[in-house]
Amino acid sequence: MSEIRVDTFKAEDGISAPSFPNGITVTGVVTASSLQTNVASLNVGSNINLGNAGIITATSYRGDGSQLTGIDATTIKDSGGNVRVTGTPTGVVVSGICTATSFSGDGSALTGTGVQGSTSVNTTGIGTFSAIVSDTALSHRNIIINGAMLVAQRQDKTGATDHYGGCDRFKFLRDGATAVTLKQGGGLVSPVSEGFSKCQHIDVTSEDSSMGSANYNILATRLEGQDLQRIKKGTPNAEQITVSFYIKSTITGTYILELTDNDNSRHCCKAYTISASNTWEKKIITFPADTTGQYDCDADLSMEVNWWLGAGSTYNSGTLQTTWGAQTNANRAVGCVNAVSSTSNDIMLTGVQMEIGSVATPFEHRTFKEEIDRCMRYYEKSFQYTDAPANNGSYSTTGGGGAVFARSHNNSNRDKIQFKVEKRAGPSLTFYGNSSGYWYSPNLGSHHQYNSTVNGPDRTGFYPRQQASGSVIDVQGHYAADAEL
Repeated sequence: MSEIRVDTFKAEDGISAPSFPNGITVTGVVTASSLQTNVASLNVGSNINLGNAGIITATSYRGDGSQLTGIDATTIKDSGGNVRVTGTPTGVVVSGICTATSFSGDGSALTGTGVQGSTSVNTTGIGTFSAIVSDTALSHRNIIINGAMLVAQRQDKTGATDHYGGCDRFKFLRDGATAVTLKQGGGLVSPVSEGFSKCQHIDVTSEDSSMGSANYNILATRLEGQDLQRIKKGTPNAEQITVSFYIKSTITGTYILELTDNDNSRHCCKAYTISASNTWEKKIITFPADTTGQYDCDADLSMEVNWWLGAGSTYNSGTLQTTWGAQTNANRAVGCVNAVSSTSNDIMLTGVQMEIGSVATPFEHRTFKEEIDRCMRYYEKSFQYTDAPANNGSYSTTGGGGAVFARSHNNSNRDKIQFKVEKRAGPSLTFYGNSSGYWYSPNLGSHHQYNSTVNGPDRTGFYPRQQASGSVIDVQGHYAADAEL
């Protein structure tokens, strides 16, 4: 008999399901609303085993597997048959990219994570490393001296037009009608919550509300070439430079920050915006690398960092030089507001950091001692720190407040007065004593003029030569030595 066609199979009692003790073979498709077995598992061919616990065992599987759970396999292959996941006695090996929405565990045994290059790692916990190799210096990152505005040897400077004053190493320059008071702002005006209790305060006392074409207003700090060699400027490995700072100004709008290359007459300018009046704002500005023109490796002026505060058409009538190029005045301050337009205006600056690379790292704080030693390379005074240099004070005859004492002769060297810090170059000297600046001689009871025509100061100090009667006399007085760039 080759074919039997029936509608249903039933057991002998006509009720229960039939039994096939020797099995049944079906070569077509079986469609069933349910399938039951009285044995531990049901084998379907050589590839699928259905366990009574609902477990499916298969040698291969096709589909996205999004609903699979409890997979027990030594390997998992992709659609091309390539092994991507291999189970081992100690864990799982992934031979491709593992993408996860979350990760649990301490990750202490992870290797080959590929965290390198420009990859960033952010953590709110503690990172423990056996070694750290950084492309960025862990100290001495900040090229700027006195960026936290801690040091103010000169004290306040009123009527400043082309002067240092207030905080060391920051100079106000102008052409036009502007005059300002430069002073060190304290905790009441500084961004203390950001870690800065001092700032350079520019108080406009004579406005320039209508600038002529050649007028300009700049706050600048100047740098020696030998301190800029890490930038590798003018080489194929030239570095980007990032400048960060906190600024507050009465006038909102567009301002310009300029870096110069005074050795090769080049510059680069970037615009930034002050959004809120009289509110501290942090600015981060990255300048591109410059493969043209190296900085000289010497103690002379190589770079100016210029905060433009207003300019006439000579400096703002061109196109802002946002990449390094030949210095062109018309391209230096394009779009800059006039921040000195009223005597009600104030500009304050602090937290200045300039470093290698495209990332602004946290500010590198230095101690007061470290900063004042750096500042005294350029300027020092014999007065105690809290006293502004001046004539005719009580120190004129008493010799107090840090006055220096020496033996002097009008025609020959006697006692040398040593500077506290060797200067960048032979400084200019200003003497403070009586109303004429003459030093006092205790043994003669009179003041005598310094003979400035002979034996000028060197980088380490000077010999006082008072124009007296020709005999050796004792002298006392004060001085300031200026070797600024």
